[in-house]
Amino acid sequence: MFSSVKKNTKGVTLLLSMLIMTTVVAVAIGVSVLIINEYQFSSNVDHAITAFYAAESGLETKLATIKTDRDVAGQTLATTLGDMTGSGSLVDIPNNWSSGWQTTAESTADYLLGHLKANEKVTIDLFDLENFGSAGGGVDRATINWRDDCSGNGLANGNGWLKVSETSLTAGGGSDPATGATNPYENIYPCGSAVSCNPIDYSHLSVNNNYRLAVTPIYCDAIFLKVNAYDNANNAKKISNRILLKSRGTYSTSQIVLTANVPWQLPAAGIFDFVLFSELIIEK
Repeated sequence: MFSSVKKNTKGVTLLLSMLIMTTVVAVAIGVSVLIINEYQFSSNVDHAITAFYAAESGLETKLATIKTDRDVAGQTLATTLGDMTGSGSLVDIPNNWSSGWQTTAESTADYLLGHLKANEKVTIDLFDLENFGSAGGGVDRATINWRDDCSGNGLANGNGWLKVSETSLTAGGGSDPATGATNPYENIYPCGSAVSCNPIDYSHLSVNNNYRLAVTPIYCDAIFLKVNAYDNANNAKKISNRILLKSRGTYSTSQIVLTANVPWQLPAAGIFDFVLFSELIIEK
């Protein structure tokens, strides 16, 4: 009888040993999976950073091309848009890796500005600079959507204002035939909401005129500022003097896309939009 009990005890010891070994193996496998996942995550982050730098390289390359094309006599927007399609690569020979970028561009239908500081002005032309004339820009309506950011001004959001100056660049100058208002036609709009400011709708425009808008935030910064143009059928009309540039960087399985919304030709207005005060003689 005692011999039988002893044998049973050995069986329990073997079973416990197997359970302990199984637990140890399961823990080891779990730790290994965690380590492998962490390694893969770190690799993905490194690949994404490399892809980001590749996309940034492509963006900077094409922005430099736009700057160069502006100075070429007779250069057109269509030709520059063609120049924006391209590809390239970044190679690190010591570390034996390479990444690539591809760029495309189009004439954009909106003007999107992420952040405009208080009292900082941006000028937007709602017409084709290359075909400026008496035919007009073809814009019948424009909308401005925005939000204010008053956190740096000691005010609560919703207290900002937006000053919009509208100028009709007609051949004869003077007043805007669509409204009779004297150039520039200026209004100041309150935000009115802490979540999203009240949209501004310029529905009085005429397709026969060429319009320039100058937008200036007052009291607070403006964020997510977006201007859209429409024709007389209320279809979105491309602001044909702006370029929406996209650059896609790739490395391994990671892809990063960066965009830039830039003017094709810089507007003349604004270059002399300042006053110099000096007690001394200013020499040019």
